[in-house]
Amino acid sequence: MRYLLGVDVGTSAVKVAAFNRRGRRVALASAPCRVDRLRPGWVEHDPRQAWRSTVRALKSLFSEGGIVAERVAAIGLSGHFSTVFLDKAGAPAAPCLTWLDSRAVEEAEWLATRVGAAKMARWHGIRLPISAAMPPARVLWVARHCPAELARVTWTAQTKDYIGWRLHGRRVSDAHSLMGLARVPDGRTSADYLRALGLSPDVIPEVARPWEVVGQVTAAAADATGIAAGTPVVAGWIDAYCSMLGTGMGDPALAFDVAGTSEVVGVATAGPVRVRDHRGQLVIPLDERSTVVYGLTNAGADSLSWARQLVGRGASYSRLLQEAEAAPMTPAGPVFLPYLEGERSPVWDENATGALVGLRREHERGHLVRAVIEGVAFSVRHNLDCARAVAGAAVEGVRVSGGGALGYAWNQTKADVLNLPVHLVAEPEAGALGAAMLAALGMGWYESLESTTAGMVRVARTWLPRRAVGDVYDTLYRRYLALYPALKGASSD
Repeated sequence: MRYLLGVDVGTSAVKVAAFNRRGRRVALASAPCRVDRLRPGWVEHDPRQAWRSTVRALKSLFSEGGIVAERVAAIGLSGHFSTVFLDKAGAPAAPCLTWLDSRAVEEAEWLATRVGAAKMARWHGIRLPISAAMPPARVLWVARHCPAELARVTWTAQTKDYIGWRLHGRRVSDAHSLMGLARVPDGRTSADYLRALGLSPDVIPEVARPWEVVGQVTAAAADATGIAAGTPVVAGWIDAYCSMLGTGMGDPALAFDVAGTSEVVGVATAGPVRVRDHRGQLVIPLDERSTVVYGLTNAGADSLSWARQLVGRGASYSRLLQEAEAAPMTPAGPVFLPYLEGERSPVWDENATGALVGLRREHERGHLVRAVIEGVAFSVRHNLDCARAVAGAAVEGVRVSGGGALGYAWNQTKADVLNLPVHLVAEPEAGALGAAMLAALGMGWYESLESTTAGMVRVARTWLPRRAVGDVYDTLYRRYLALYPALKGASSD
C-alpha cells in the first residue's frame, strides 16, 4: 500500500497524517508549537519553530505510526494564514504575523481611504475586505514600523511555504496563499501595488497550483525528518482551503463548516459568482470551474475553551457539554456573542467584543455553556445565511469537521439553529486530509477536485433538525443579530 502524507501546520500544533487512496487515515502524529501574544492584538510566531515541530511529528509518524517512508507517494502541505518575512538564509527578518494579529488597524484605514476598495480589487483580482486581518495591512504595518528589518527580507509567503522550502528547497507558494499580495485568479503581481505596501516585487515567490508537484524531498530534509529523499511535494494550500476540501467542499447542495479553534463556513458553486454586495463573505475562484463563498470566524470551539477557563473549575469538556444539554432551552435564555478576538466575517471589526446578555440570578453554569454553544451556532448561521445569499445556493445540508464537531451538543445545536441536516465527516483532521487530497490530485490519482472529494471524503453520522425547537432558536437568533449593532463601539474607549 502507498500512502499520501498531509502536513497541517496549525496555530497551536503541527499534525501529520498518512492516508490511503480512499482517504482512510492510517497514522497520525502531532507536535505542539506556539504563538507569541506580545500584547492584546499582537500575535506573532516563528516559522523555524513550526519546522522543528514538523520534524518531531514526522519522526514520530515513522517511528510509532508504522509508516514506511519509502511507501509515501507524495506530501501535501496545509498551514494557517500567516505572513512571514524571511531573509536569504530563511530566518525571520521581520515580525511574522499570524491570522490572529490585529495590530494593523490604522494601516487598514489608510488603505481604505487613500487607496480604496475599487483599486485594491483590481490589484487583487478579487474583492477582499480591507482589514487588519488581511496581508496588505499587515505588510504595510511592518513597512511603517520595521523598515530596517523589511529591507533585509528576500521573500515573503505563508508558514506552510517555509515548511515546503525546508523540504524541497524551492521558494514557491500558491495564489490563494498569496491572497492580498498577488492576483488570485492568475498569480500575477503589480510592482506599483507592492511598492505602495513597502515591498520589493522580488520578494514574491514562484506561484504554482496547490496540487502541483513543486519539488522532491532533499537529502538534507530526508536526514532531518525520516522521509525518503526524492518524495514528491505539492505546493499546498491555506489550512482553511485544505479543511474545506477535507470536509467535502464541491457539492453546491452541501455547505461546509470547519469547526476548529475558529470556524470556516460557506458553499462552493460551479462557475463564477458575480455580486455587488459580498455581505462580509470572501468570494474566491478555486479553479476554472468553481468558486467558493465563505466566512471566517475568530472564535468557534475556542469560545468553549474560554468558557471552561472562566467557569469550568476543573470540569472536563464532556462534563460541561452534559450540563449544557441538561439546561432548559428558552427564548428568554442568555445570548452569547462570540467576538472574543474581534471578528472577521461577516462584520470585519477588529474592535468587536464578546458579550453574554440576558443573565439572571437563577442561571447556572450549564445555562452559560449552552449559551456559548448556541452563540457559535448562531455565528455559523449568520455566515451561512450571507454565503447562501451571495452564491444563490439552495443548501440542503451541512458537512462539518474539526474538533468543534466531535460532540452531540455541538452538532445537534447547529442542526436545530440552521434547520438543516448536519453531516459529520469521518475524518476530523480535515486540514491534513485536504493536504493529502491535493497530493493525490497532483500524483494523478484523481482527475479533479470534485472527483478527489468523491473518492476520499466520507460521512460518519448525521443529525437532523428538531422542529420542536425551531421557533425558540429563531427568537434567540434574532436577539443574537441585534447584539453587535447595539454594542458596536461601546468598549472602544
